[in-house]
Amino acid sequence: MGSSSGGKKKFLNLRNRQRANMSFVMFVMFFAVFGMIVFTEIFFIDEKNKASGVLVRHGSLGFHNKDDRTEYDTDFQGDDYISIRVGQAMMDNADIGPFLLGRPLVHLSNMDTSQSKFFAEGQLPSYPENLTISDSWQNVNGSRLFGKIGIYAVSVVAGLKDPPSNMLTVINNFNETAGKTSSTIGKFAVCVKPLHFNYNKELQIMEFIELNRLMGVDHFTFYNHTIGPQVSCILDHYRKEGLVTLLPWKLHMVFQKEIRTEGLFAALNDCLYRSMYKFSHTLLIDLDEYIIPNYNETLPQLIDYLNHRLKARSTGSYSFQNAFFYLQWNDDAKVEELSDPISANLVTLKKTRRKTKLHPHKQRSKYICRPELVVEAGNHFVWEFIPAHGTLNVPADAAILHHYRICEFGGNDCIKTSSTVDRTAYRYLHSLTSAVRARYDQLKLKCNLSDPKEAPTKMLQKILQMLKSGAQRKR
Repeated sequence: MGSSSGGKKKFLNLRNRQRANMSFVMFVMFFAVFGMIVFTEIFFIDEKNKASGVLVRHGSLGFHNKDDRTEYDTDFQGDDYISIRVGQAMMDNADIGPFLLGRPLVHLSNMDTSQSKFFAEGQLPSYPENLTISDSWQNVNGSRLFGKIGIYAVSVVAGLKDPPSNMLTVINNFNETAGKTSSTIGKFAVCVKPLHFNYNKELQIMEFIELNRLMGVDHFTFYNHTIGPQVSCILDHYRKEGLVTLLPWKLHMVFQKEIRTEGLFAALNDCLYRSMYKFSHTLLIDLDEYIIPNYNETLPQLIDYLNHRLKARSTGSYSFQNAFFYLQWNDDAKVEELSDPISANLVTLKKTRRKTKLHPHKQRSKYICRPELVVEAGNHFVWEFIPAHGTLNVPADAAILHHYRICEFGGNDCIKTSSTVDRTAYRYLHSLTSAVRARYDQLKLKCNLSDPKEAPTKMLQKILQMLKSGAQRKR
């Protein structure tokens, strides 16, 4: 018994020593690996930095020709301050280096440079000994100058060390609006996909612009793929008033059909970034679509209401459900009371019957976004936001998207679906009619506008309705 218990104790002691030795070995291995990582980060980080594009490291911001670069220009060990340096492969290039630096550094006074990552620091050149200091200025050699810089251009390269060859200048709207107050910056803008197929609907373009203006829109951006002479003249007039930006849109692609209607997504994102910082909110809609509030008069009022009601601090876009107002449905009965041919031809007043069932969000929906919070825009919803922001699905009782079009799958079967009469747009009846009529009278001769169709009389409307109903029954 005694020998058996003694052997067991020896075995347990041996196992304990083995475990202790194993723990010590693992402890040593952990610190060895940790030490190698730290050693690599400290002593090999410079090689990584040289291969990068733009980085932050010790050194002075500046461009030097290889011929006049002195020894101390590449010695960064003694610097006691941080500045932004452009990758070595780009800065060594005599043609590219100065271009990447962009505009000269501007002296900034009374500003805490430590609070911004967009400040760079350089050293003033030595004061020439043969010049005499005038007034009360005093120069100290080695004085530092702070300046505000930003990304001046971007390029696509095959490798990080390859010199860029296709410079694209960065247009930073933030610089244009940085000194302005919220009251001097436009609030709402509209982006419309490219106009094509020689688009030339005179009253539709005027109704679209004037109704959105009544709802608080400040500016419109259109892309001209192919438009007719009358619409071209109308848009040019709005452009001269500062209400419209009309951009040429000719994409030289062999397979344009595969890019979805002449580069729809490229145009939407181009417009998104153009409106960034210039406007607080941007609508991405088509010419046959209107985001109409149910209770508020204007879109800014609607957004303020939603923000107050739902506390949407992180909202980057507001999505609105789509409602089809099919053009095959009969005109509203009140059209016969509109003796003015202009008002009788406005689609938002003629077509008041809509499909009862609304499309869910992200299906046919459209949105209002805050451009500075969006990375990539889509047609029916935002594809990517900056972190911590997203979409607010607006309740249908607050506002919906009024979409005026023919049946989306062809034929007339769509009008057999459940429908309801929605006269929300009649809130703008008088103001819209006055605005469009005034614009039409102003441009009729100048743009050679065609005469609007006369409003149908009550008897004629009944006859047309009977003929239309009979034709549908035969089908």
